[in-house]
Amino acid sequence: MRTDFTKFDLLHRYVAATLLILLALLLTSCELSAPGEAEPTAPAPEALFTAAAQTAEAMRLERFGKTPSPEAQTLIETAAGPQPTATLPAAAQTAQPSPTAAAGGPTAAAPGADRAEFVADVNVPDDTVFAPGQSFTKTWRISNTGQTTWTSGYSLIFIDGELMGAQASVPIPEEVAPGKNVDISVDMIAPEPCATIADLVRAMEAVQQVQVSEVFIKHSVELVRRTRQSKLLDFGCSPRACLALAAASRARAFIRGRDYVVPEDLFELAEDVMLHRLRLTYEAAAEGHTGREILESILSDLS
Repeated sequence: MRTDFTKFDLLHRYVAATLLILLALLLTSCELSAPGEAEPTAPAPEALFTAAAQTAEAMRLERFGKTPSPEAQTLIETAAGPQPTATLPAAAQTAQPSPTAAAGGPTAAAPGADRAEFVADVNVPDDTVFAPGQSFTKTWRISNTGQTTWTSGYSLIFIDGELMGAQASVPIPEEVAPGKNVDISVDMIAPEPCATIADLVRAMEAVQQVQVSEVFIKHSVELVRRTRQSKLLDFGCSPRACLALAAASRARAFIRGRDYVVPEDLFELAEDVMLHRLRLTYEAAAEGHTGREILESILSDLS
């Protein structure tokens, strides 16, 4: 009984809504016209009834659906028709004032205003040899390819590399207009040697004293053996790869202050020592495999 009453109540509401919509459309069609204006053409009764029926059907679809359906939305838009747009009088359509910068205020440099380009080495070309500790002056020719004039406030700034006793900032010696060149000189000192030949010999002897355990050697041999057994490789590594791994691991341990090698040395140096010794099969290369991928897989199985 509750269900029948609910259906009757909903039907009653839709009938009432349909009548209200039809009445609104009829009143809209009876719009008054000013004297001298053409009589507006009233819509045909069939169009009014069609619009009312479409709107009622759309309301029914939206009422019983969980979310507004595309069909209901289409019917509502069809029945409503195009929406009117407001138009301002010509006198009201005036341009809004745009903010302007105060006269005499600071302005930012436009993109490309400050640009420089290397022209040439005036002296001391690359690969010039100096004795350790020898002083010299290096001069570069720079062109102002920007749009502003370089003043004494502009400087040549050191970014990276070996400073070699020079100042980190050297002012521009004169004003340089756009399109002009300037020579900038920097005083430098050739660096002292960091080690002598005797120091290198002692370091090499110390590297040979780094201990390589039997376990490390067994891991190296097994790693080389697996590269020779891989079906993805035409050629694996030879026994020389084992010797190279031991020598490189000793040097790495010495640099890190150890007198013994560890498995980490093997895994860190395997790519540098072994990768260039591997050659893939044609099939492996065609399938997109790489030597690095194959070596990493072998190392992963070995760990």
